[in-house]
Amino acid sequence: LLLLHNYGMAACYQDDANPSDKKVRLVTALSSEDAQKFQFGERLQTKVPPKNQDSVGALLLKCNDGLTNTPAKVQAKTVFQKGELFVELESQVIGQMAFQPLEIKIEETGIKRVIFIAVADKPGDKDANKFKPNCRLLLKPQMEFFAKIDGSLKLEIESEIGKVDLIMSAIDAALFLKDPKASTFIFKNGDKITGNGKLADEVEIETKWGKAMIRSDQIVSMTRDPKARFIRGTGITQDQFFLTKPKRQSPPKRQSPPKPPTKTPSNNPASSR
Repeated sequence: LLLLHNYGMAACYQDDANPSDKKVRLVTALSSEDAQKFQFGERLQTKVPPKNQDSVGALLLKCNDGLTNTPAKVQAKTVFQKGELFVELESQVIGQMAFQPLEIKIEETGIKRVIFIAVADKPGDKDANKFKPNCRLLLKPQMEFFAKIDGSLKLEIESEIGKVDLIMSAIDAALFLKDPKASTFIFKNGDKITGNGKLADEVEIETKWGKAMIRSDQIVSMTRDPKARFIRGTGITQDQFFLTKPKRQSPPKRQSPPKPPTKTPSNNPASSR
């Protein structure tokens, strides 16, 4: 790794060779703090060593705290001027870097420096407007967001009553813990089962930033109700977890306006004069 201290926000560099086509992949690794600075407008720059300036075939932009090493191939606008390659990425795409690295194919040669620029999302993005999450995910370490999970995703639970094979569409909430007695899975009909839950090693999810692959061992919980939470029991149930949902408050009853007082006729003849 070569740590750069040129100007602006620097980045870590490493070349990832591909023996098949003798191309290298320029890897730019960021801390979570620097990734956030980049997303909010600070330019990111990576210097290319002379030996690799004609052999870079792809750029890999990654966050050190990402959830998987499987890259997502994305497209970006590039401008090449006097040895500098400017790469524009929309903030919606950059947000995906929290989950997995971003890979950008390039064809330019003679690249001395790569400059990543974060640009605002295009207004009225139809894909972003179509996104409708179906669950709330809590990932390690305390990363919470709304996502869409394929209902046909297989879930295997090894419980005291035996092995149970399910699909995620049957689950209303799931809590994945190391202790199989504490891991809790709640069905849509309200039934609950505890046991060791297993998903595929990597799970594809859809977020407002696009599709991403995450490691299943990073999932702490999944709830269909965005306001539902798992809480630990007390007393004899302190080793168990329960799902709490906010009570729905019925709208206040509309009160009819008070009726005006009715005038009663007077029996005094003088009052009618």
